[in-house]
Amino acid sequence: MFAPAALSRCKNPPPLPLQGVEHLTEKLIKETEPYHPISGSVGFFRFLNPKNIPPPHRLRLPHKAWAGERGDSPHPMRRHLPILLMLLGWSIAMPAQMKRSPKRGICENNPHYTEAWTQALKPGVSWTYNWAVAPEPDGLHSAEASGIRFAPMCWNHQFSEQKLRRYLAAHPETELLLGYNEPNFTSGDGGSNITPAIAARYWPKVEQIAEDYGLRLVSPAMNFGYQKLTDGKVWGLDEWLGAFIEEYRKLNDNRDPRMDYIALHTYMNWASSVRWFVDEYLYASDRDQRLRDYFARNGRKQIFLTEFSAGEGDKDGFTTTEDSQIDQMVQKVQILEQSDNVAGYAWFMGIGGSFTNSFPYWHVFAGSDANLQFTELGRIYAHLSAFDKTCYWKPGQLIPAKDYIDMADCKLRHNTDSESEQQIELSEFQQYRNWEQKVITPYVEYQINVGTRKMYTLSMRLCNESGTTIEFLLDGRKLVSRSLPSTKGQWATVTTSLMLTPGLHRLRLNNVKQAPNRMNWLRIEGTEDDAVEDPASAVFSPLAPETQSEALPCYDLSGRRITASPGRRITASPGRRIVIQGGKKVY
Repeated sequence: MFAPAALSRCKNPPPLPLQGVEHLTEKLIKETEPYHPISGSVGFFRFLNPKNIPPPHRLRLPHKAWAGERGDSPHPMRRHLPILLMLLGWSIAMPAQMKRSPKRGICENNPHYTEAWTQALKPGVSWTYNWAVAPEPDGLHSAEASGIRFAPMCWNHQFSEQKLRRYLAAHPETELLLGYNEPNFTSGDGGSNITPAIAARYWPKVEQIAEDYGLRLVSPAMNFGYQKLTDGKVWGLDEWLGAFIEEYRKLNDNRDPRMDYIALHTYMNWASSVRWFVDEYLYASDRDQRLRDYFARNGRKQIFLTEFSAGEGDKDGFTTTEDSQIDQMVQKVQILEQSDNVAGYAWFMGIGGSFTNSFPYWHVFAGSDANLQFTELGRIYAHLSAFDKTCYWKPGQLIPAKDYIDMADCKLRHNTDSESEQQIELSEFQQYRNWEQKVITPYVEYQINVGTRKMYTLSMRLCNESGTTIEFLLDGRKLVSRSLPSTKGQWATVTTSLMLTPGLHRLRLNNVKQAPNRMNWLRIEGTEDDAVEDPASAVFSPLAPETQSEALPCYDLSGRRITASPGRRITASPGRRIVIQGGKKVY
C-alpha cells in the first residue's frame, strides 16, 4: 500500500452531498419480493432464503474470468414489472442503462462499510477489499442487494487462516482471494516485506484455501521495488516474481505456483503510462526469463490492478491538483475498462482514515460516516461509463452523455443542470489547442439500435455561449456536420436531424468548434419498439444502396422530405445542395 510520508494540507472545495432517488423498479421489487434478491453478476449468484440458511453445497456457475459477461437478475418481479405497471394504470418510461462494470473496485480501510457507503458506490462499483481477510466489523451493509462483493486478502504469510476460513464459510458468495501485498516493499511503506523464498514456502497454504472454497487466486500484488528487504536485496517487480516461481518449483516437484491473475500496483501519474504497464510491461522481451518461461508454460494471465492513482508528485509535466487527478483517473478507467488484458481494478482509495480530500486528492469520500459525502473525484468514479458493449440505446431512450462506449479529450464533472437527474456531465466537450498549439478534436461515441431507415430527430442537452459545431459519424463514416445555435449560457435542449439506417451502430460525435460547450444527455426521438429485434439475423450497411419498387423517401439537409420515384433524378434548388436517396447522393 502506497503511503507518502509528508503530504500537503491544502483543502479542496467543499464536497458535494450525495444525491439520487431510488429507482421505482427497485422500490417495487423491495416492497413486494418475499425473499432476498439474487445477485446480478455471473460468478457471484447467490441464492438466499428468508432464514439465510447456508446451502448444503456451493453453487458454482461456470465463468471464464472475473470480468466475464454479466446478466441481469432473473427475479420474477423484474420480469413481470411492466405488466404490473400497466395493470395499475401507470404510464412510466423505463429508462435503459448500462450494466455496472464487474471490473470496477475500490480499496477501503475499516471501519467504513456503512450502508451509506454501499448505497453511494452502488451505481458503479462492484467489489472492494481492505488488505485483510475479512471486513471489520464483519459484513457489508446491503452487500447482497447492492452487489458490492468483498475480496479477502492474505496480506503476508502470517495471515490468520482460521479467521479467513471462518469468513469464507459464512460468505459462500466470495469468488476471489488476493495474495500477499507488495512483498518487495518494506512494512514502513505499506509492503509485506517477504523474500521470494519465504513467499514460496507458504504459498501452498494460500492455494489450498482457494481450492477448498472454489476461489480464483490472485498473485502477490507487485509494485516497482526500491527498498532493501530482510535479505539485504532490492527486488525488482519481475525479478521478485521470477525468483518466487523458481523457489516454488524447487519445493514442489517442479510444479508452477497457481496464479489465476497477476496483481499489480501503480501510482504513475499519466494514463498513458498505466496503459503501457497493464498491457505491455509483464510481457516485454527484457522481463525476467523465469517469469517469461512461466507464461510460456501457463499462458498469459489477466491483470488485477489492485491499487492505482496519480501519486508520483509533480514531475514529467504533471502538477498534482484535484482537477489533474480527476482527469487522469477518467482516462485510466477507460483504459482499464477497454483492455481485454485487465480483469479488474481498484482505486486507491475510498476514505482511508481521513474525511478530507487534501493533496494528492485521491479520496472518493469526505464528510464522516454519519454524513458521508462524495468528493468531486468520487462522484465521477462511481458514475463513469461502464463501457458495456451489450448496451445499445434505442429511440426514445435518454442517453446520459457520460455513458459513452468510447471517448477522447473530454472532461467530466458533477451535473450542473437543475433539470437533469444525471450525476455527472461532459463539462468540456469542445475543440481546443494543447500545449503544443496543436488542434485537438474531442469525440464521444455511443452504441445505438434503430429499426427504420428514416430521418430521425436527435435531441441534445447542451450549455454554451456561442453555439457549437458537431460532426456526426455512423460506424466510422461521416453523416453530416451541424452548426448548432447558442444556448446563451443556459442549459437547453437543442435538436437536429440525422438520416439513420436499421441495425446496430456506433454513433460518434466530433466537436469541431473551439468554444466552451457542455453536454448532459442526448436522445434519438421515437419509441423503443423502433429497433432491430434480432440484430444477429440482420446486417445493415449505413450507406448501402437499396433496391425497391416503390417511391423512396428523400430529404434535404434541413430535414425536409422530398418524394421521388425510383430512378428519377431530383433537381435541388440553390441552398438545398444535397439530397440523399437510397444511400446515394443526388445533386
